[in-house]
Amino acid sequence: MLVDGSWGQPSDIEMVRWARRYSIGVVAATKLDKLARNRRNQQLDRIAGQLAVPRVVGFSAREHFGVDDLWRELVTAERPRAPARSEPRLEPAELPNDLAQA
Repeated sequence: MLVDGSWGQPSDIEMVRWARRYSIGVVAATKLDKLARNRRNQQLDRIAGQLAVPRVVGFSAREHFGVDDLWRELVTAERPRAPARSEPRLEPAELPNDLAQA
């Protein structure tokens, strides 16, 4: 799951709740190149604490850092589980228009 490295989005917390439900455990904070290098680890720790996850991988496509760490996490992560039959599934009519057409 990707979150904005600048943090502060309530939707990220909701997305982590959803991801936990399906055992999706890799969280990567993007756009960390916008922070000073000496603040990046502190920001990753802050995000991990707020999301209550053990680790957040820092990533920047612009500066090309975190790529190897992210791959390592993805390769070693548990595979997401399929939803249980008792869990409700959204039908296309219940999804927002942009998702229903995907």
